[in-house]
Amino acid sequence: MMTRSWIILSVAMLAGGRCFAAPGESIPLATPAPGTPGALPTPAASESGAARVRVALRSSQVGVEGDLVSVSGAGLVLRVAAADGVLQDKTIGWDTVRTVDGVGAGATTFLQVGEQIWRGRSRIERGDFVLGERVIEPLYAALVAGGGGAASAQAWPGLTGPTGAVLAEAALRCRLNRGWTTAALEPWLAWRASVEGAGRLGGVITSIGSAPPGQQVWIGGQMSGVGVTDATTGLCVQLPPIFSAAASERALPAIYALGSWGAAQRRAGSTGELAMLYRAAIAGEMAQSAGRVPEPVPTELMKSADPGVRLCAEIVVSRLGTSAQRAEARVLLRQRLAVSRVRPAESDVQQMTLSSWQEAWARAAIGRSLLLETDLKSKREALVSLLHVPARFGDQVPWLAAICLREAIETLKQMGDTEGAARLAADLNSRLGDFANDESTGAVPGEKVAVPVDAGDLPVPPK
Repeated sequence: MMTRSWIILSVAMLAGGRCFAAPGESIPLATPAPGTPGALPTPAASESGAARVRVALRSSQVGVEGDLVSVSGAGLVLRVAAADGVLQDKTIGWDTVRTVDGVGAGATTFLQVGEQIWRGRSRIERGDFVLGERVIEPLYAALVAGGGGAASAQAWPGLTGPTGAVLAEAALRCRLNRGWTTAALEPWLAWRASVEGAGRLGGVITSIGSAPPGQQVWIGGQMSGVGVTDATTGLCVQLPPIFSAAASERALPAIYALGSWGAAQRRAGSTGELAMLYRAAIAGEMAQSAGRVPEPVPTELMKSADPGVRLCAEIVVSRLGTSAQRAEARVLLRQRLAVSRVRPAESDVQQMTLSSWQEAWARAAIGRSLLLETDLKSKREALVSLLHVPARFGDQVPWLAAICLREAIETLKQMGDTEGAARLAADLNSRLGDFANDESTGAVPGEKVAVPVDAGDLPVPPK
């Protein structure tokens, strides 16, 4: 058995070459002039003078050939001629590369790390989370989280391109599989930032290397199997901005204290706004559980042009806003439910975008918001809204369903219905007991992850 220490050392050795670039930045191939000590072998050149590179992919017998643009941890960028002769840059994720000719020794470490990402994500794709996690979590900690603390504040901006997106998604799936829901926020935001930075949010990628107009062309960048993120909004179905201090007593303070929030919230675009909303939701939940008034929340985001930001803002404000703000947010959430009940013949089909997981999020948010009101009618309406989630969506969003059941149990106790509370408690334990408590502190960067790494799973460190 080995620790992940060599991986950290390997990353440190790459400091001069920077394993992961800043957003939008490409790192050119090594710069020593030919013939000087340490220079790379000079590959064949195309008519344009650029190195000609040939790539064999793991998932396809058809390779990719083109002029070298750049090499970085994000991926290998080649300029390829399309069928119509138009030149197009393609970024190839390292986990998809079997072999590459024409780059030289500068890609060795990237290929080694890419092979490990491929090993880990392949195991996860076939459902082998135990072995997959052994590879992915140490890689994520070494290449992304940097061991936690102040280092992690510099880590998220470096996770870019298809290589970074796959590594983040693999870590996200591992943590969701463990039930580390709040700890899954970090890799989810890292994944979303990587995809958003490439202009690939809101579009459906249908084939290798294809992309809608205006988006970067990637080869790789996504895992197979049942997805955990929504293609339109980039939200993670299992991670609504809804938290329970009772269920996440240890996890919430640990996640809230991560140094990487600052970098996440400073991001341009909707991912930075989502980071702001999720951190506000965590802070507000901790404040309410301690009997304090939550800090003001950004209500203007309820009018955001981004559908994911708008939905999350309505949910957060419905719980943490003033009485008037909460009522306004509930109206908007109910409008979503009303749209979902309209028949296609009676409404523009484009308006009917409320999926089942979004309905579950909205009903949970409405119910938890109504619990803050003092009148009995609101309490009863809250119970009806909350119980929709475990009754109809328990298999799809089990963590959220467990939160709703827990809230309903406490409300029934307060109303004096101990028998009803006992029945719901039995339902919680029998159906959703594995999701009743969040043990995310086991996966917070900076703490040791209890997943041993086999020596055979790691590439040989560069000499």
